[in-house]
Amino acid sequence: MGVIKMENDRQIIHPWDSLRNDSYKDYIETLKGASFNADYLTWSVCWDKLKEFDQTAHYEMVTYEYESKPFCGIMNTDGTVMVHARIYYEDKNGDPNTHDEYLAVRDFRNNAVVNPDTAQIENTFRRAVAKGVSMLTGFGIGLWMNEDVRELESYRPETHPDGSCGSNC
Repeated sequence: MGVIKMENDRQIIHPWDSLRNDSYKDYIETLKGASFNADYLTWSVCWDKLKEFDQTAHYEMVTYEYESKPFCGIMNTDGTVMVHARIYYEDKNGDPNTHDEYLAVRDFRNNAVVNPDTAQIENTFRRAVAKGVSMLTGFGIGLWMNEDVRELESYRPETHPDGSCGSNC
């Protein structure tokens, strides 16, 4: 979020801008997986930070319909699930707005889960809320920087000095 508006030729800064510079280091937790470690902020810390500035903010788990039944996520053809969190907030002009955030349900090896259970979906939803707040406010955004690059590196086969990848190809 940036400037709220111009008032008498001066810029009014949105209160959320201060969150971008708030230290989040004291709130970092680390998930230790089989082949990786991931730093994260719990959803409750992120949500509390957002509510400091917008008491009207709220969120929902967006549901979809499959075979005429509600389902908490986007079911992919391979049985994996993408969770959809929607955050309602007031934008820089005080107008109601929404932010949609999506996350794949993953296991402790960072692989997509086929046919996830309710606890896995709910945990992913909370992470989607935390990521959504981070994207909206900048609080903890450093934890998401280069996330896509780190994920790609975890799937890259190990290479040998001669450029080959041996049995890892």
